[in-house]
Amino acid sequence: MVLLEKRGILDVILGALEDEQTFSNLIKLVASDEFLTLVSKLPKLLKLTATLDYDSLTLLIKSLEAIARPAKPVKGALGVLRELGDKEVAQGLGKVFEVLRELGKAQ
Repeated sequence: MVLLEKRGILDVILGALEDEQTFSNLIKLVASDEFLTLVSKLPKLLKLTATLDYDSLTLLIKSLEAIARPAKPVKGALGVLRELGDKEVAQGLGKVFEVLRELGKAQ
């Protein structure tokens, strides 16, 4: 408790609890199935993220943000070929193949 107070975390928590709308949203979040699922997987997630270096963690965050954004549709085989000509797409596809290779080894 003293550590939370020293770092100012307690003030942030108390401030959030004093605001009725924030408190209501917090209660809804904590009661949701998604939150409970996340909490149940948190130890594994923390252990995994602890093994990542800064660059890998930054890449993971950017990848998750990209997944959350709406995707631009690619139409037809020519559209796929056009996308493959993009340097960033080609590098990303290389990473996808690395991940698939590791998943295959793990099976």
